[in-house]
Amino acid sequence: MTVVVALKSGDYLQPRGRLLQFEPGIVMAGDTRLSYLGRGNRPAEDDHAKVDSIGDFAIAGYAGNRDIATSVLSRLEGAIVRAEDFSPRSIASIAQSMLVDDDLRNRHLQPKDRQVQILLGIRDPKTKNFVLYEMATDNGFELQPRDGMAAIGSHGHYVKEMFDKVRRIAAQLPSDPFKGPEVTLRENLAPFVWFLLDKAIETAAEVEGTGSLIGGGLHLVVLHSRGVEAMDPDDNVRLRL
Repeated sequence: MTVVVALKSGDYLQPRGRLLQFEPGIVMAGDTRLSYLGRGNRPAEDDHAKVDSIGDFAIAGYAGNRDIATSVLSRLEGAIVRAEDFSPRSIASIAQSMLVDDDLRNRHLQPKDRQVQILLGIRDPKTKNFVLYEMATDNGFELQPRDGMAAIGSHGHYVKEMFDKVRRIAAQLPSDPFKGPEVTLRENLAPFVWFLLDKAIETAAEVEGTGSLIGGGLHLVVLHSRGVEAMDPDDNVRLRL
């Protein structure tokens, strides 16, 4: 069970009634617990990063079958490292090339435990623009552009609910994630993402009793104008409701 969340910085995060400047970039984070449902009594592992850099200009996170995701992301990294064109059409072509292998092409026809969802953040080195995509095996890895927030995994809906709530009451929080006048990736959005993940895992444990199947540590990466940076949760002050 997994939750991975990404925030693309920009005006789509603008709280109602406020006018803030957003540092461009993408923050992505996920839990690190790898559970083995349906595989006997094999214990969960708590040190598996589900988000990481893929080359100098991209980051990615996944939910679902680890073996399929690892294969796809390895191919994707190789293609992106060699790419000269980072336009949406080119990236879509790269994503579709992941389906050349017939076995991989038909993964979306397999049972639920063969599914994979991927979040892909890219910085075009030519235009300097940041783009966030979502893709999955069940739609043939068709790229879906995402603005603002995107969450995948079995508990992604908890992240979305908390995101909407925090945006409505941000100014009343003891630690406002959108404290202006400039919202930065490291000081504002990274702690906000930690908070969203914490609350999603906490809510899942309370509502579903699934605390043992999701969680472990948290791993976060930031894609900014200087490249990719991994951050430690101890660097951030946790937000409180």
